[in-house]
Amino acid sequence: MTASAAQRGLIHALSKQAGLGEGERRELLRTIAGVSSTTELSGGGAAAVIDRLKELSSWQSPTKGAIRLDGPYAGKIRATWITGHQLGMVRDRTDAAMLAFVLRQTGISHTRWLRDADAARKVVEALKGWIERESGWAYDDALTPLGHKLTILRAQWARLIRLGLRPRAGNADWALEGYAAATVGRTNLMTLGDLAEAEADQVIAALGRKIHKLQAGKA
Repeated sequence: MTASAAQRGLIHALSKQAGLGEGERRELLRTIAGVSSTTELSGGGAAAVIDRLKELSSWQSPTKGAIRLDGPYAGKIRATWITGHQLGMVRDRTDAAMLAFVLRQTGISHTRWLRDADAARKVVEALKGWIERESGWAYDDALTPLGHKLTILRAQWARLIRLGLRPRAGNADWALEGYAAATVGRTNLMTLGDLAEAEADQVIAALGRKIHKLQAGKA
């Protein structure tokens, strides 16, 4: 028995309520029911998808695209997911998209139920491996928080150059320092290491927007 029109309509409505884009909705369909379109769903498959979407909708916070995340590994997974977005690998930075990734990796639908350290490590390492393959960025536990942020913005700058950015200064490192100084409004910035952590976050956000804009232009 195929899914009814009412079931298909409810799936689309709940997907929108949960903040899922078309790609995330299709991924959810593949993960839960093994199909890529609501027209291929059986009645039972549609019911399972609806139940999952109701869970996602109930976790949605007042901030669009944000889901109330908890669990001992939620912060680490979300931070790595956002890094992937800042470097351009992750196109959709929403929590719903992140949870879809967690589900694909572990079969667990929410970080609140992700209690096993090995399962959590599987998610984080899969993300790190994807990011490293695509961008060359690598996480280093020995770095200070600022040092970690500086590795991200250097990797962002290198990615922008690969995407076609032509720095005005002949030396790419000088150009990055000049961009960082202009972004945070500093005239006395000698090296990237002079940035405060909040300033580094500001530069990373600006570079992330630049990466996604260039990628969109190439699409």
